[in-house]
Amino acid sequence: MLSTPAVAGVTADPLARLRMVSSVMVIAVIAGMIALVTLIVVVFLIPAVAPAAIVPKVMPFGLTEITPRARLLGFLVLCVPIGLYLYGLNEVRRLFRQYSAGEVLTLGAASRLKRIAWAAIAGAIMRPPTMRGLFFALSIDQPDAELRLPIVTTADLTFLLFGFLLLAIGWAMSEAVRIAEEHRQFV
Repeated sequence: MLSTPAVAGVTADPLARLRMVSSVMVIAVIAGMIALVTLIVVVFLIPAVAPAAIVPKVMPFGLTEITPRARLLGFLVLCVPIGLYLYGLNEVRRLFRQYSAGEVLTLGAASRLKRIAWAAIAGAIMRPPTMRGLFFALSIDQPDAELRLPIVTTADLTFLLFGFLLLAIGWAMSEAVRIAEEHRQFV
């Protein structure tokens, strides 16, 4: 493990790099959360900014026109998954805030990591039906539209595996904190 060198006889904070990166990540995650909400609102609820002719170009469905009613239904379909993603991102932000405060190997950090993992797992499971629901919502006024989506993609499986990896790390971290507490009680 790389450590920060001591300067002029002063012992450097071994967590200084983690604190710095975590502080930057708190800001980056907040910016990402704001951007996600802004993008969804602009694309689905503000037709003047994202005209109906542009929206089909960014959707993976090959639709030719998206009506205001279809936009509203598409927005409603995305509310639950976006809420889940925002929950997960907020837990990431809170975890980085803990790290920036120097709280690294704690039960709180392990619990946050597990909540992030469950959000990733739920998001991976929820994505295929959400994409189908989004297609049906956006194509409500095009009864001849043909669904051209795979049932599950490699991205879905990757996020699912990533979620389980984070969950395992969270469980291991909880156990490590518990063992460290037991050792402190003996000393």
